[in-house]
Amino acid sequence: MCLLNKNQKQWDSHSDLYSNFINELTEKKGNTDNVLPKALKLIGNIDNKKLLDYGCGEGRLSRVLYDLGAIVYAYDISMNMIKIAKEKNNKRKIIYTSDFNSKNVFKKDFYDFVLCFMVLIAIKKDEIDKNLEMIYSVLEKDGHAIFINTNPKAIGHEFKDFFSEIKEENKKDGYPYKTYFRTPKGTFEIVDYYYSNNYLKDLYQKSGFKVIHEKIIEEQFLLHIVKKEFNRKI
Repeated sequence: MCLLNKNQKQWDSHSDLYSNFINELTEKKGNTDNVLPKALKLIGNIDNKKLLDYGCGEGRLSRVLYDLGAIVYAYDISMNMIKIAKEKNNKRKIIYTSDFNSKNVFKKDFYDFVLCFMVLIAIKKDEIDKNLEMIYSVLEKDGHAIFINTNPKAIGHEFKDFFSEIKEENKKDGYPYKTYFRTPKGTFEIVDYYYSNNYLKDLYQKSGFKVIHEKIIEEQFLLHIVKKEFNRKI
C-alpha cells in the first residue's frame, strides 16, 4: 500500500472540507498558484507529455496540467478525493485511480514526468522508500519527477490559510506534527511528517535520482526537480 491506512482515513474524512479549501484558494488566487508555474518554467514544455499526478487530491493540479496539454494520469490513496476529482473533471480525459496496484496507471518506464505535490511530507519515514521506488519504476529513461514539499524552515510559522504546529526540538526527520487548514466551513487538521532538505536529497539519490533543480517558492514550499538515473544499485 502506498500510504498507511491512517493517512487514507484522515483524507477521506476531510475530503469535502479540503475540496472547499481548494475552491477558496482558487477564487482568491493564493500563492500556491505560483508554485506550479515556477516548476514548469524549469522543466519546459509539457504539451503531449505523459504525466502522473501522484497524490492528486481533488485533482486541481491534474486539471491544470491537462489544460496545458499534458496526457494526465492521477493517483490518490483517498477514494473520496478521487470521487471529487472525477466530479470536477468536466469531460477532461484524465485517468484516475486510488488503487496502488492499478496496471492502467502504474506502467513501468512510461511517464515523462511525475508530480508529487505535498505528498512525501504525508508519508511516514519507513514508507517513503517504496513510494520513491514506484515513482522511479514508472518514469521512462531520463524522466523527471517534480517534488514539492513544505519548506522545513517554514514549518511552525503561521500563514493565512494554514499553519503547522511543531516544537523546535522535535524538528527531526520523520517526526509527526499537525497541520491545520482554515476553510469557510471550518478548520480541519491532518498529520504531516518533518523532513529536512538534506534528508530528502539523500533519499532521492539513494532511490536513483539526480537533483537538477532546488528552489524555495513563496517561503512555504521547497521544490526539487530530479532526473531518473540508470546507475541505480538495487
